[in-house]
Amino acid sequence: IILALSTPYPECTADEAYSYTNGKGIYIGGGYRNCTSVMLPNGKPYKPSVSTSAYVFPGLALGQTYSGATKIHQDMLLASAKVLANLVSDEDIAQGAVLPPFGNIRGISCKIAKKVAAIAYDLGLATRLPRPVNLHREIKEHQF
Repeated sequence: IILALSTPYPECTADEAYSYTNGKGIYIGGGYRNCTSVMLPNGKPYKPSVSTSAYVFPGLALGQTYSGATKIHQDMLLASAKVLANLVSDEDIAQGAVLPPFGNIRGISCKIAKKVAAIAYDLGLATRLPRPVNLHREIKEHQF
């Protein structure tokens, strides 16, 4: 697993990582400039993942502000990571990605926000009462 997270110039490119590991490595870059699709020597296309705070923090903040949570609980952070991980499809994994496509960020953020808000309500941290019946719809309507 190669985490080349420095931006704008990561420690190595996806091409270098896959070449060095003969296509067996898992590459996660910190910037978009070196995370384009890569063709491995065996002809298999790979789509390296880009790690960015934009995957988790917008959803975390939206869930917190929507619910009026008085604090960010560690369960909210763990749940955010689990929601994100569960959004990676088998197709994404087959192409070498460990994160869902960034083009789906609004949907990703909404799902994370729903989970974060639900935890805020479950733990008694929410100040926006009563708890909505359809939390996902309510959050989606407040998303900007």
